[in-house]
Amino acid sequence: MSKIIPGAVALMALVAAPAAAQIVLGNSVTVIDRVSGQPKPATQAFRGDGVVYVLTYRNTSDQRIINYTINHGVAPTAEFIGEETGAPLYSTDGTNFAPLEQLVARNRDGSTRAAVRGDVKHMRWKIPGIIEPGAAGEVRYKARLR
Repeated sequence: MSKIIPGAVALMALVAAPAAAQIVLGNSVTVIDRVSGQPKPATQAFRGDGVVYVLTYRNTSDQRIINYTINHGVAPTAEFIGEETGAPLYSTDGTNFAPLEQLVARNRDGSTRAAVRGDVKHMRWKIPGIIEPGAAGEVRYKARLR
């Protein structure tokens, strides 16, 4: 039996505050029905549905911005499943960021194991190079509602 998860999508759309005031961040969330594979309204999101997050950035200043970083937390109501763009670093604890194959996760008994996609709690994209004045871009990833 499916259960609607109130506010699940809204909670997952949080983007970290920008490190530089000249960058404007935005985000959009698309819910994908787990059965049909088609987009549907966020108000009809159910456990098991897919979610596509698109995080946008735009340089609104008249200055070049070099090596900008976007931080994004995966909501507790979602499980990261991949298909991300921009080669992010991942974290299972919000502190230590690395490629997924270098991360460890803690089991309930305190032991550790190699982290898997479902263990990812935070993502960090380092936008390489220069973001020219007026330039914009985006990064994206997929999750599944728990």
